[in-house]
Amino acid sequence: MEPSKELKRKIKHSRRAIIARIARAARDVIARLHPAFCFDVAKVIAWIAYLFFPRLSRRVSEHLEIAFPGKFSEAGKRLVTKRILWNLSRSMMEFIHFARWKERWLETRYISGYFANYDAVRDAGKGLVPITPHFGNWELLAATCAMRSNLKVVARRQVSDDLGNLIEEIRRANGLDTIYSDESPRKLLEQLKSGGAVGLLPDQDIKDLISIFVDFFGVPAWTPVGPVSLALSARAPLVPCFCIRANSGRLILVFEEPFFVDRDKPKKEAVQEATERWTRIFEKYIEKYPHLWVWFHRRWKTQAPAEQR
Repeated sequence: MEPSKELKRKIKHSRRAIIARIARAARDVIARLHPAFCFDVAKVIAWIAYLFFPRLSRRVSEHLEIAFPGKFSEAGKRLVTKRILWNLSRSMMEFIHFARWKERWLETRYISGYFANYDAVRDAGKGLVPITPHFGNWELLAATCAMRSNLKVVARRQVSDDLGNLIEEIRRANGLDTIYSDESPRKLLEQLKSGGAVGLLPDQDIKDLISIFVDFFGVPAWTPVGPVSLALSARAPLVPCFCIRANSGRLILVFEEPFFVDRDKPKKEAVQEATERWTRIFEKYIEKYPHLWVWFHRRWKTQAPAEQR
C-alpha cells in the first residue's frame, strides 16, 4: 500500500529539516576552524561528490558538448567536472569564513579586484544593477561589493525554510541583505532610486521567471529579462561582473564596462538587445574559464519553438 500524499509531504518536510540541521551544525564547525584547513577539506568533499554523484559528471559532459562540440576529450570533461566541484566546495568554505576573514583576505590580496567601473557608477548616485553568472564565488563577489556600496541581492526562496534561513543568516553576517524574487518589484526600484545597487544572477533557466530566448553558445536558451527590465525602469546601468578563481585559489573580481538599456528603441527590441549583450559577455568569461561555471545546470531545458532553433 502506497503512503498517502500527506505522509509523503511529512516525510519530505522531515528530510529537509534534517538536512538543514546538518548544514547548520556543519557551518558552526567550519566557522571554528582555520580557513586553510577547511580548504583542504573542500578538496576531499569535491572528490567524494565526484565519486558518488556520477550524474553530475554526465550532465557536465553533455552540456560541454552542446556548447563546444568536439573541443573537450572525455578526460578533459572529467577534469572540468572535478574543478567545478572543487571551486564550489572551496566557495562554500569562503562563504562561511568571509565575515571573520574579509579584512585579512583583502589586505593580503587573497581577494583583489579592478573596481574602477563599479566605483564610477556607484559614485554617480543613480543606482546600478550588477549582474553575474553562477561563476567563481559569486557570493563573495556580492559581499565584497556590499563593502563598497549599498547592495542588496535578489534570490529565490529555498524549498526548505530552515535551509533558507541559514543561508540568509550567513549572507547577513557577510553584510548582504536579500530581496526575494517573489516580493514586490517596488522594493527593487526603491533600492535603485535611493542610489543603491541590486545584484542578480540571471544565467539560469527558471520556469516562473519572465524570460525570452537568447542564444547561449549558439543554442537558444530561456533567459530571464528581469535585470534588463529593472535597469530600464530605474534608468540604471547594468554592470556585468565576475569572480575569477586563479589556480592558486585566490579570487580576482572583474567589472566590465557598464551599459544602459537603449530607451530610444521599442521596449521589446531594447530588452532583447540588452539581454543578448550581457549574454555575450557571460559567454566570453565562461568560455575562457569553463571550470568556474555550473555546467550541471540544465541551461537549455526549455526548448525554443521550431522556428527559433
